[in-house]
Amino acid sequence: METLENKVYYPRIDLYRFVFTIFVVILHFECFYPTKPKDNIFALYRSVDFFFLLSGFLLFKSFKNQKYQNALDFTLSKAKKLMPINIAVILTASVFASLPNTFAVKSLFGSCKALFVNLVSSIPNIFFVQLFIPILEKFVPSRFEAFPMWYISSMIVSCFIWFWLLSSLKNKTEANSKYHSWGLVAAVLVYSSVFYLYGKTDVAFDEIIPYFNLPAGFFRGFADIGLGIFFANYELKIENSKLRCFLKLFFPLLLFVIIFYAKYTVFDYIYVFFCAVTLLFELSLKETPKTNKIYSCLGKAALSVYFTHAFVIFYEYTPLVQKFPELGNHFYIDICIRILLVFVTAFIMYWLSKPIKIALDKLYSVIKYKYEED
Repeated sequence: METLENKVYYPRIDLYRFVFTIFVVILHFECFYPTKPKDNIFALYRSVDFFFLLSGFLLFKSFKNQKYQNALDFTLSKAKKLMPINIAVILTASVFASLPNTFAVKSLFGSCKALFVNLVSSIPNIFFVQLFIPILEKFVPSRFEAFPMWYISSMIVSCFIWFWLLSSLKNKTEANSKYHSWGLVAAVLVYSSVFYLYGKTDVAFDEIIPYFNLPAGFFRGFADIGLGIFFANYELKIENSKLRCFLKLFFPLLLFVIIFYAKYTVFDYIYVFFCAVTLLFELSLKETPKTNKIYSCLGKAALSVYFTHAFVIFYEYTPLVQKFPELGNHFYIDICIRILLVFVTAFIMYWLSKPIKIALDKLYSVIKYKYEED
């Protein structure tokens, strides 16, 4: 979930980001610890498509504004913003996964060894390539799986490829050509192929695309970003202020309602395209509300919650349920505990990431990246 790049700030996008992040948290909790009202809850898998589409919109805006020299420059800027919170969660999870059951000299040596193994095996996670380089699990025993962050990995790599493709197409064609249309072509081809192979578009890292030997989740992200790139070339201007105010309520309400409708069906196509139209409308608004700080805080909270919620599920909530199995019989208490754990942990990880960011900034300052054109 990357932050907005351009000088123009769209605060409502941060609100969308926060809501969809909560949807993802609910989905992952329900996958491991389902609650009673769970009829359509698993349709929330569509939330990830919103983040991919948003990445496509923001990528094309950055590309059009010529803010970055090339695809590598663009990708590194994305990774740098996500790296502090990512490292904070990985380090904390590594320590938690290495703690001994009983404290003794022998168990402490074992914990140090486990911590080393966990850190080494998390190298792909640190550099956001865990979706493409899972080879460490074949060489390192007791493979440590920090959290299901396949989306970030797919987003980073897909954005690099798309930025490179846009740069290549722009150099080979006229400046005003419709090379961005390849985003729509890629989306249609990938969506139809994935649905034909698996009967759904809810694919992540478990399914492998034949011949390519790559996770289907990567192609899903690549298609969504391509569709976002295509729609980012247009603007939805609505002069009537009353109609604009109505749509500001109608679009998000309808989007959040129909996300629960007809899961694992061809309705996924409709939802993704409607989500793209909603983003087109939101990014066409030029209004600046007075509550920018509130929206900005929600955006920051969304990022921290997204990175930390799996840590909460595996290392905080699971031990709690194991110790108090009767917790599942008290629905409202259970939900309140989940909410409390998620937001308190997100807040703590956010502050833990600050010194890491300072250290990384110092490291970045001594590493010079230079791009030389032929």
